[in-house]
Amino acid sequence: KATVSVLNCRWGVTVRGRQMGNGASAEGGGGAASATQKIQVMSAAKAADPGKGKDAQKPDKAPTLSYMSCMDVFDKGNVFTREVAARKTKAFPLGTAPTAEWIFKQMEAEWLHAPGEDVSEAWAYVTNPVPHDKAQRLDPHGLERDKGNEGMTLEDFQQRPIPKKARLEKHEVLSLRLYTGPGYKPLNTSLRAVGMRFAITARVISIAIVKIAEACGRAPRCYRGMSIDLADDYKEYYGKMTAEMLASADKKAAKSKGGLFGGIIAGAGKVVGGVVDAVKQNWERVTGFVGPVPFDPAPLSFTTKDSVLKAFTYGKDTGITLCFIEKELCRKETPVLKIGIGADVDWVSQYPTECEVLFPPFTAMLPYALEHRDLGKLSSSDAADIAAICGAEKQYAFMPVTYCCWNTQWDAKDFRDKAGSDRRAFRSKGG
Repeated sequence: KATVSVLNCRWGVTVRGRQMGNGASAEGGGGAASATQKIQVMSAAKAADPGKGKDAQKPDKAPTLSYMSCMDVFDKGNVFTREVAARKTKAFPLGTAPTAEWIFKQMEAEWLHAPGEDVSEAWAYVTNPVPHDKAQRLDPHGLERDKGNEGMTLEDFQQRPIPKKARLEKHEVLSLRLYTGPGYKPLNTSLRAVGMRFAITARVISIAIVKIAEACGRAPRCYRGMSIDLADDYKEYYGKMTAEMLASADKKAAKSKGGLFGGIIAGAGKVVGGVVDAVKQNWERVTGFVGPVPFDPAPLSFTTKDSVLKAFTYGKDTGITLCFIEKELCRKETPVLKIGIGADVDWVSQYPTECEVLFPPFTAMLPYALEHRDLGKLSSSDAADIAAICGAEKQYAFMPVTYCCWNTQWDAKDFRDKAGSDRRAFRSKGG
């Protein structure tokens, strides 16, 4: 009963009708189109000048998520592929993988010799044995690191079960050690500004994550606490998709004389029905593969631990929770577009109690309702579980999609044609 109340409050007729405005009528499809345009204009303005555009914030409070179509996200990621390839082909022919020694030297140059912020301390900490003295393990904020990892070297971390099963190389372990400590901050700052200083390090992080996910299993359900909210225009889209999914499930249940979703959001289907076609068009046909979605050019850090999740909302009223749904409850993937490519990194993390799950840079966050509209194909318990997540206040359910070509390659290649055919296959196989 508590779940029903939350669902009605969040995506019910009254709330949705108010947020959709004129778009709630059958002939109000133009409202959806204008919302798409608003998101595109907002994203373009922020890209041109972070101080302009809707909801622009001060630099120290800038949102950590951007919005664009999935295909644009993947194309943007190719910028880093070209940079990586340009460096690699100076030493190794096209089609030849670089040596571990070369990769290590490139990473060392990024952290010790590249222009910009001095990040040598972060490099020195992870390339030396973990200090036994607690005072030497304190981070810049005075927090203790590596409790329980005292005395360990990179080779010691490499011998733990997960890296052994995934066959991680030393430089791959090194990349994760760097990112799971204070080194994450300069790396994120650079990647979000499309800076190339840490291009090799970011590529190695992506490769390590993919290797772990493929060898040890995909990411479990995990969460990310944020101190900012999603863009208003984006939330409107998300709400329409979620209402459509729940209304569809409700209709199926009604036909079978009640059932799981009987009466959960009675009447919501009528409110959403008038704009469904316009929403589908703007999400799926006009703007490319599934329209504007949130993404981060940096690795996405999630957790399976509730106390860690709450800490990252900083107790702010604007705090929200992003939920990544596990692969088993998502639609089928393709050989290139992978779902749930996240890695358990607490075995290597400088803060092992965070229970961190790490996703590659440019992971696209597709609304779960958009890509899995038919909850009727899930078991009753799984469907109820998803409905509760989608109905919780300030919580948003996504399907994490990673384009596992550009972020694991060492040679440049234009994947646009491949992506075009692959996205069609992705839709046709869907749940």
